[in-house]
Amino acid sequence: MLLYIRYNNFNIVADLYRPKIRVRVLRTWRKNTNTQAVAWNDWQTERIQRNMRLAATRNNVSLMKSLLEFGVSPNNHDDHGRTPLHISACRGYTEIVRLLLENGADPNQRDCIGNTPLHLAMVNSKLSVVTLLLTAGTDVLALDSYGYNPLQLAKAKLRMLQRNCNNEDLLEIKEEMRNIINMLMAYLQKNMREQVETLSNFCSRLSLSNTSDQVQDNVKDLLTNINALSITD
Repeated sequence: MLLYIRYNNFNIVADLYRPKIRVRVLRTWRKNTNTQAVAWNDWQTERIQRNMRLAATRNNVSLMKSLLEFGVSPNNHDDHGRTPLHISACRGYTEIVRLLLENGADPNQRDCIGNTPLHLAMVNSKLSVVTLLLTAGTDVLALDSYGYNPLQLAKAKLRMLQRNCNNEDLLEIKEEMRNIINMLMAYLQKNMREQVETLSNFCSRLSLSNTSDQVQDNVKDLLTNINALSITD
C-alpha cells in the first residue's frame, strides 16, 4: 500500500477503497431513508388522527365516517388524553358517539385527569349520549381523579341547583332536574327497573312545581331518594 502512495499511484489506492466507500454510503443512505420514512409516517398518522378529533369537535359526521372506514383508530387521543369519544360526548353529538362506539371506541378510556366520556356527558346533561354509553357497557361507578363517579357528579349538580334555587332561574333549574332524572333513569333501566317509576313520579311532580320553594323541595327529595336507592355504592 505504501508502495502505491510512494509512486503517486493514488488512483489505484482509490480503486481499492471505492467498494468500501460505496457500502458505507449505501448503509448511511438506507438508514437516513428509513428514519425519514418513519418520521413521515408518524406525521401522517398524527395528522389524520387530529382530523378525526376535529371531526368530533365540529360534529362532522361524513368526515368521521370516512376516517373510520379508512381504518383510523377511534381511540387516538390528544396531549390531554381526550379521545374523539370524550370530545363528542362532552358536546352531546349523538350520531358521532354512536359511530365511534360501533367502530370500537373504548367507552371507559380516561383522559389525563381521569374522566371517562360518561363523566363528561353526565356533567353536561347530555341524556342521549349517556344512554348510548350505558348501552355500550360503560362502567357507571368508575371514579375520576377527584374520587367522583358519574352518579355522584349528578348528586353534586343537584346540590348546586339546590343552592341556586330562585324565581329567576326556575325554568332552567326545572329543566336541569329533568335532565338529571332522565340520566338516572337510563342507568336504572339497566340495573334497577323497579326504581324507574319513583323517578318518573318526580318528573310529574316537577311539572306541577311553580315556585322556587316547591322546586327546592323536589331537589331535596330527589337527593334523599338517590341516597336511598344505594346506586352510588
